[in-house]
Amino acid sequence: MAVIAAEKKSHQELCSFLEKIPLFSAVPRDQLERISRFFKPRFARKGRVLCREGDAGDAMYVIKTGSVGVFVERGGAEAFVTYLHRGDFFGELALLSGTRRMATVRVLLDAELYELDRDAFMRLMEENPAVALYLSRHYAYRFAQSTHQVLKEPLPGLFAVTSTHEGLGRSHLLYSLCHHLVAEAGKDVLVVDLNPGPPGRLEGFGIRPAACPSQDLLQVLAEGSLVFLEDCWCHHPSGFEVLRVFASHGSDDTLRALEEHVSLFMDALRKHFQMVFFNVGSDGGFLGEEILRLSDRILLLINNTRQELGRVRARLAYLKDLSHGRLDHIKVGVSHLAGERGLP
Repeated sequence: MAVIAAEKKSHQELCSFLEKIPLFSAVPRDQLERISRFFKPRFARKGRVLCREGDAGDAMYVIKTGSVGVFVERGGAEAFVTYLHRGDFFGELALLSGTRRMATVRVLLDAELYELDRDAFMRLMEENPAVALYLSRHYAYRFAQSTHQVLKEPLPGLFAVTSTHEGLGRSHLLYSLCHHLVAEAGKDVLVVDLNPGPPGRLEGFGIRPAACPSQDLLQVLAEGSLVFLEDCWCHHPSGFEVLRVFASHGSDDTLRALEEHVSLFMDALRKHFQMVFFNVGSDGGFLGEEILRLSDRILLLINNTRQELGRVRARLAYLKDLSHGRLDHIKVGVSHLAGERGLP
């Protein structure tokens, strides 16, 4: 009985999720409940290729959490076209046209997806002309998007800032950097401080409690059981925002919720801010490790004195492993602080 009840709840959650997606919003609830039984849940970690350009297509996908990147071949090299996020879908064109995949889709943030095979998709189209109408408009949008200039790779937007040691001035560097990004470059910037300490510490940087800058963002976070973050926002007079993750809510349940929904959390922030910096301590635990793994770039602050070089090498090797061997994703800076002392 418990298994049946869990399956029923999962099915109802899927239907409620699909109803909010424009592609399925015109489908009557009874039909949606029937067709939703053909959706298969899938999970894919960062870096996995879900569709490859030139391959045959036998299914479409809807993103529940996380994000993927769409890439096409241009001049013998792979070029980035766009991001797809929660509620977006892909793979349907190959089902409709019978052609091969026109792009490669790679996971950029660990993703939960729903897969719908060709037969179920065609049945959905036949029973709901509104779906076909929506897709025709959607293709026009995608075509216009595809004519824009493409990039070699996605522009980085999620940055993990960490260090080999504590006391190297990581927070001071980070807040100074954000101040200049806002004041001089006009960027929309957020700092997520995973270990903000007592309120007085942030006030020393001129950071004061504030309301969340976006109700839409709060709504997305609430869907991932992260509504407790509503009271954790701060603001700096220069214009950047700060999210204090553990300042008021350091319980095991809070930590567990963040660890379980870290992709949803990071993707929601990426969609609402141009640049997001995660302040990750030298021992950030499992959550810190996941953020380091999923971020677009890692900024590492080091103590390069002779006696600490072994520790620096070990930290770099650890970060290289988290980055799937991509050393170019790791940028290293040298601190001139050790606590309150300058380094020689």
